[in-house]
Amino acid sequence: MQQRSLVIHALILIIGLLLVIMGILITEALYSTICIAIGGAVIGAVIGNLFTIIGFDPNNFMENSHRLPFATHSDKLDDFRSKYYCYYLSKSNGEYKWRLGQLNYESYHSALYLTGYLKIKDDEGNSYVYSNIGMIMDNRLVAISKAVKGNQNVSVLLFPKFTTEFSTLSVGTGLYENWHSKDMLAPVVLSKKPVLKHEKLGRIDCDEINEKLWEIIKDMPETHLSKETILAYSKAQVQ
Repeated sequence: MQQRSLVIHALILIIGLLLVIMGILITEALYSTICIAIGGAVIGAVIGNLFTIIGFDPNNFMENSHRLPFATHSDKLDDFRSKYYCYYLSKSNGEYKWRLGQLNYESYHSALYLTGYLKIKDDEGNSYVYSNIGMIMDNRLVAISKAVKGNQNVSVLLFPKFTTEFSTLSVGTGLYENWHSKDMLAPVVLSKKPVLKHEKLGRIDCDEINEKLWEIIKDMPETHLSKETILAYSKAQVQ
């Protein structure tokens, strides 16, 4: 029954759209206004009824969204709605290499979050796009990405000092899958300007740029996940 109702509403919606298009094309002002007005009213009514049918309450949705804790909201986010060069470490065939992706928050979709996409490329030049949502809490940026296509696990990037570093370089940590579908916990660098003017997405083969990125992440937060730390912890447990 619900499926039949949705089909009927879809057909009525198409009629409304056709009326609006007809109104735009008609040169006679009076008839044009009438067609656009009727078509717009039909579209609005159909959308309202569809929300009711699928049980979606826009007002309730927005009310609950504003209750989400901790995150920075409204115009305070405008300074951060920008395009960033995203340098991340990956492992392929046993070799660690820096790669470049593009994180774009320029599109405005929400007063509550940074929203946009992350674009990366593989070694064959194939592009992959991930929907991304960024939440700012105090100085920290938490960016969560989900592949638009495919079934890869969600990736999470954390930048502890993003709000004070975003205009230059921000160093953080990422949890994401490498090209062999293995989880990695590795350093990530966000920059508004390309490091040493390198803008080509994908694997970075230039030794100078690789060395520069290793130098940059010296300022990353202290980590206790190094091999030495884990071995020391294991020995302590045995003792």
